[in-house]
Parts: sequence; C-alpha cells; structure tokens
Amino acid sequence: CTETQVCIPSYNFDGYIHGYQVRNLKSGPKYKSLPVDGKYASYSYVDLCDKVHLLEQARGIALVESVVDGLCCNKIGVPAIALLGTTLPLSIIPHLTDLRVFILFDPDALVIASHMQDKLGSYGVDAWVLDVGVKPYELTPLDLMKVFMEANNK
Repeated sequence: CTETQVCIPSYNFDGYIHGYQVRNLKSGPKYKSLPVDGKYASYSYVDLCDKVHLLEQARGIALVESVVDGLCCNKIGVPAIALLGTTLPLSIIPHLTDLRVFILFDPDALVIASHMQDKLGSYGVDAWVLDVGVKPYELTPLDLMKVFMEANNK
C-alpha cells in the first residue's frame, strides 16, 4: 500500500484472514482485492463488537458492500458481513438462516439489494432492505443506530 491507500484484511467466519481489500483514498479504483494463497475473498465477516450487540435480541446482522461500511455498523454494536461488492456468495447463506438480515447498500445498488432480499427469502432467510438514501459510512453513528432500531421494530 501507498500513503494514499489503506489495506483492510478480510476475515472468514472462523476469524482467519482469507484476503485483503485495498481502499484508495485519493484517485484510482476505489477498492482492489488482494488474494491469500492464490484465492480472493468474496466476503469479510466484520464483528469487532466488544459490547452487547444492538440487534442481539433479534439475532440480526447487516449485509453491506464494504468493510468500511461493516466497521461503521460494528461501531454501534451491529455485526456485519461485507460482501466486497454486491454479489451474494452462496457459501454464506447457511450462516444467515437463523438471523434477521438487514441489507444496507449504497443508494445506487438498491435494485440489487431488493433482488438479494428475494433470493435470501427463497432460502428461508428473514431479509430486509434498508434504504437510507446515502452511503452507510456517510451516516453519523446516531443516525445509523436509529436506522437499525427502527428496522428491528418492524
């Protein structure tokens, strides 16, 4: 990485690094994936919450596009899975079946989020699309918390 990039590890559900995502802070492509052992990660489990999860009673989790969005969710006590884009890897669906899934994508990906909600629903997953009108990382922690609290009460 250079001084205008941040290298973010991608973790699997067992807590092991299985890839990296480079975030360009200035110019060039916004994100670039780097492999581990010749394989690219298709998601990153982001659960650094050191307190009681905000969605613990609902057994909820956020599905987001980037690790940065996932870290914003963690900041308010919401575990997340960063898809490193907008493609749903089928391998994560078994991890979602007993959870309430809140899909929180950028505004330009709401159609994809709705399709993902339908796809998850066909596997019996309780999935909800949260349309907040801005990129998740643009919300203040308080506003993001309100979004999840309102959605959790539906």
